[in-house]
Amino acid sequence: MTLLCIGDSNTYGYDPRSYFGDRYPADVRWTERLGTWKTVNCGMNGLAVPFNHTVFTDLIRSKSPDVVAVMLGTNDLLEGANAETTAKRMEAFLTDIKDICPKLLLIAPPPMHPGEWVQSQKQIDESVKLGQEYCELAKKLEIYYADAGEWHTELAYDGVHFTPKGHKAFAEGLCAVLNRLIVKPIKEYRNIVFDMGGVLVDYTADNATWHFTDDPDIVREIHNVMFCSQEWMALDMGSMTDEKAINRIIPRLSSDKVREIARITFEHWHEFNNVERPGMARIIQAIKNRGQHVYILSNVSRRLTNTYKQVVPAPDLYDGAFFSGEVLALKPQPVIYQMFFERFGLVPSECFFIDDVPENTYAAIKCGMDAWCFDTGNNKDLERILEIDPSDTDCT
Repeated sequence: MTLLCIGDSNTYGYDPRSYFGDRYPADVRWTERLGTWKTVNCGMNGLAVPFNHTVFTDLIRSKSPDVVAVMLGTNDLLEGANAETTAKRMEAFLTDIKDICPKLLLIAPPPMHPGEWVQSQKQIDESVKLGQEYCELAKKLEIYYADAGEWHTELAYDGVHFTPKGHKAFAEGLCAVLNRLIVKPIKEYRNIVFDMGGVLVDYTADNATWHFTDDPDIVREIHNVMFCSQEWMALDMGSMTDEKAINRIIPRLSSDKVREIARITFEHWHEFNNVERPGMARIIQAIKNRGQHVYILSNVSRRLTNTYKQVVPAPDLYDGAFFSGEVLALKPQPVIYQMFFERFGLVPSECFFIDDVPENTYAAIKCGMDAWCFDTGNNKDLERILEIDPSDTDCT
């Protein structure tokens, strides 16, 4: 997948420590740290929102990218424009290029900080406001939007340019956003693959413990000692039996009372900790109604391989379920994705995977299937990505 990046010196990779406009090394620049994305870096030092759009429309047509990302506006503010004026310039520019971009992503630059280039509080305030203006603009134009101010991008002494740490943080933030962009229409995928916890069901580790005690200190202790333990991870991987796991966990607890509650919790956690997410049965049914296959790929212990149908929505509609506890592997290890493909005879490029953990979706993409990180918990986002009509009543 190809990403064409239109931006200023922070896209170009300008090194503020240099006296001669040098760039950071390629392995530092955020444009070269986007995983499987191939980037076309069109960043230029000093570039403001362009008035002449022809150069960029020609460039986009010649490169045929899957996604075009635009991050401009800082230089406009440094030259005296305010956020509102800059956003109007950006609207004119994006309107001209929108129709030739398969996917268009507008990125609000990180707000400026006090520094050698930034002497005015007004400039800082306008840079914060620019993110708000761009957010509204993206909604108006119905394009993708990201606020780099949320990515903790470290700025250099000048208050404008990214440090090496800033480039790393920016790349990580942008990767998470790009991971949500679908390059192929969703209905062209033969198989939709769902994670369980956080997607099909709501998983809350403490639900079972609360069923057996109302003491928050006990709940907290069992959470930390049992549910956050190496033994629990080993259970998910299938490398440890239930008996061995609980026998190793119990001695670490503080009292006989806590140990007894922990034993009962361990015996019954699968009955309480997973709860079907409202509305998911309708979504699964809608996918099946249009002829696509539905699978589960999840990190769960062996116990759930026999009981998962008690908690997942529309349990009889899945074409297959694949669990880590059966195969001695965990997401995001590449081998679990390969075993999943082999188990069901699936072609990776025909699969679309939905997980709530970014690392798992990155790994899925590297293994050949497209993926999206469902980290908002909002079914409207899921319906939008899966192109499911919320008013469709034939999905219940």
